[in-house]
Amino acid sequence: MVRWKRLLNLISFQTGWFACALGAAGGWSFAGPVAVAVLLCLQLLLVPAPGRYARFILVAALLGWIVDSALYRAGVFSFPEAGFVYWLCPIWMVALWANFAGTLHFCLDWLRGHYWLASVLGAIGGPLAYYGGHRLGALQLGGSIPITLAIIAIEYAVVTPSFVFLSERPGLDGLRPATAESQVLAP
Repeated sequence: MVRWKRLLNLISFQTGWFACALGAAGGWSFAGPVAVAVLLCLQLLLVPAPGRYARFILVAALLGWIVDSALYRAGVFSFPEAGFVYWLCPIWMVALWANFAGTLHFCLDWLRGHYWLASVLGAIGGPLAYYGGHRLGALQLGGSIPITLAIIAIEYAVVTPSFVFLSERPGLDGLRPATAESQVLAP
């Protein structure tokens, strides 16, 4: 992967994260999803197989939203503004998952095949992101903050290597150039 693409993706990721967290904290919950959608659309121009990249982003965003919605319903965290359905996380959380998934084909592509490292990185980075969102006012961590962060660390220790694994699958790997054979299968 070209270094400028990795750096651009890292900047894009941070921009998307802050747009979601600050937007949610400020009552502009739609700002983050719009920003992330624009940033991810621009990233489609940088991958050899944009259809597979987009499919991976959608799958990861949906899976992350399901996992986080389960933790939300369990009281691990809450939101000042309810989701459009009371038992689901707000849409800006879906955007955060899509934003995170976008890093696995760019600035975090070096995690491919290194699932233990992905697990450790997830166990550290996930709780830091949620704690940052908590400090900004986008969400509230429930109960004892250390226990809540430990639960989130376990979530990300499982989800991150799972997403790395998924990003390597032929139907979801946006880094693998399209071949004549795969063009028949790809959208």
